Amino acid sequence: MKQSPLKSKIYTITNDIPRGRVLTYGMLAALAGSPGASRYAARVMMLSEGKINSHRVVNSAGRTAPGWPEQRVMLESEGVTFKSNGNVDLKQHLWQPNRGEKI
Repeated sequence: MKQSPLKSKIYTITNDIPRGRVLTYGMLAALAGSPGASRYAARVMMLSEGKINSHRVVNSAGRTAPGWPEQRVMLESEGVTFKSNGNVDLKQHLWQPNRGEKI
């Protein structure tokens, strides 16, 4: 089955997220050329079956995926820190490729 162009872009961008950095679903969708498709991006992450670095994508508040405690462990192993409320510290770890941050 042929992969949709949007899904291919999402996979490519997700695999480009550097270790120790995260993106939000909304930012991922926008970078892929479909602002407003954050739910689609989340679904692609959920169904990726380990083909991409889906653990590096969180929601807009920095929350990890429900029912996936390994995501936090994986992020912490890359140096990602969490705030006292359990969310990723987005001020420290949000990947900003449009600002020239290197991969």
